[in-house]
Amino acid sequence: MNLDDSRELNLDRLSSGRQGIWLDYVEGIASALSEKGFALRGADIALNSDVGIGSGLSSSAALEIALGTALAAVAAVSIDKLSLALAGQTAEHVHVGMQCGIMDQFISVHAWEDHAILLDCRSLQAKTNSSQAPSMPDCHLRQPSPAHARIL
Repeated sequence: MNLDDSRELNLDRLSSGRQGIWLDYVEGIASALSEKGFALRGADIALNSDVGIGSGLSSSAALEIALGTALAAVAAVSIDKLSLALAGQTAEHVHVGMQCGIMDQFISVHAWEDHAILLDCRSLQAKTNSSQAPSMPDCHLRQPSPAHARIL
């Protein structure tokens, strides 16, 4: 994704997206997090990737989750994984115009190297299928209300 391109966003005046450029993903995740009540702060962020655009490797979800994590860290705000995944999905729906499911964003925030996750995308219940998984009980997630996300 090394496009030799530079863009600037004003977090107080985000556009509605759908410009058909990579900035839609950046603006989308910032907007989705802001709309969820996270007070973001500006930052200089450089993007560098060896994942090809449109390569089918969940690159948009990875970009959204990486940017959401970076923006939350810069603003010193805590965001749970489910809220971050749902913000990534909202970014795709609203700013990009892609009516995607939740799987790519969910996996981007919950995955462990060399492990698989069994995810029910309707209930958002998930569990690993590997005996090598870190000591963690099965994650039982439920669809959050618009105002609150919970990991049980």
